Amino acid sequence: MLLGVVALRTPGQKVKWDSANMKFPDKAELDQFIKREYRQGWSLPL
Repeated sequence: MLLGVVALRTPGQKVKWDSANMKFPDKAELDQFIKREYRQGWSLPL
């Protein structure tokens, strides 16, 4: 899904995807769209 979002942001352009490193070797500015943001985990009050 994330690669689809990048495709929508770069209409008419071809980009190369390095799946082993999860990066765009020719367009580093697109790497910001391929990342995960994790929430803080759950905790129980003691």
